[in-house]
Amino acid sequence: MANFLTVNLGTEESPELISVDNVCKIIFEADTAHTLSLEQCDKFDKLKSYGPILKAGVVKYVTDFCCQAIAVSEVIKNRGYFK
Repeated sequence: MANFLTVNLGTEESPELISVDNVCKIIFEADTAHTLSLEQCDKFDKLKSYGPILKAGVVKYVTDFCCQAIAVSEVIKNRGYFK
């Protein structure tokens, strides 16, 4: 699956481009971790500041990923791979 969405968590002078996959990891860690490092908190706060524009991209990525995962799991099950 193509991953065209990147997010700059740095500055214009010092960009820190991360993929939507890493955005999902940061959100997951923020939601499940009992304590976050200061760096993780900063990244999560920066992500939240992007608002709906980032939400739309992340939701599309996660939806596409899940659809592909379901399709692959059906192929594995129906064709008897990995018996």
